[in-house]
Amino acid sequence: MRNTIKAKIGYTVRKSKSMENFRAVFDGEELLFVGELRSMEDYIDEYKNGGNECAVKYEVFTTIHGNQFIYWGCLETSEDYITKVA
Repeated sequence: MRNTIKAKIGYTVRKSKSMENFRAVFDGEELLFVGELRSMEDYIDEYKNGGNECAVKYEVFTTIHGNQFIYWGCLETSEDYITKVA
């Protein structure tokens, strides 16, 4: 999958201290966004296969460790998600 954004310093994905299933995405020390961790199967079902007509893909990025993630969400519920690309 092709990246849609490029880091100024380098992306990292960190576990949220207050919410177990949420991840925060940083470029260096700058917080960019937070989302609930969701599986690739969820992403495919809701976004790719049209299971959720309000699902939208915001960004695709690669961390400094070489892991690629999709930042996506639901426009109807205003929920944001982060999915690791396998």
